[in-house]
Amino acid sequence: MTAERIRRVIKGVPKAKDEALQKGLGGSFSFIEVGRPMQLETMLKAEKLPSYEDLAGYIFYTATGEDFDSRQINRKTGFIGESAQYDVYLLYAPSLDYLKSTALTLDVARGLPKGSGKKRLVFAPTKYLDSIHLDEHSIEFCQLLFEIYKAAKPRR
Repeated sequence: MTAERIRRVIKGVPKAKDEALQKGLGGSFSFIEVGRPMQLETMLKAEKLPSYEDLAGYIFYTATGEDFDSRQINRKTGFIGESAQYDVYLLYAPSLDYLKSTALTLDVARGLPKGSGKKRLVFAPTKYLDSIHLDEHSIEFCQLLFEIYKAAKPRR
């Protein structure tokens, strides 16, 4: 209901008393459906890690400021989308065992698709590459939220 009212104010309301409203005020707006919240406390306790799609959307938008299209996801390669600047990859599964055993290695870097030819932004729990190898493979590494990885510590 609110979205429709905003559209009318932007485009114009012919029967409005105010002349400016009749012509429309111009502008734009975005309507966004928000998914389930990712709560730090539950992630720290490893009670509920976010799904691959939820984390991919959060990371893509946060890192690029651009809209995320989940249809671009290719879990096999880790590709989650292309932005104006990057081809973005996510090495993640909502599993503590996966988080403990996954890293961006030289073999993984070599296996990443070339994509559009842009620099590759890779999110992973950790990396075993130095800056020389990252540059050679046109990769900018970002460690997954430290809080998520911290959850992989054994509980006592």
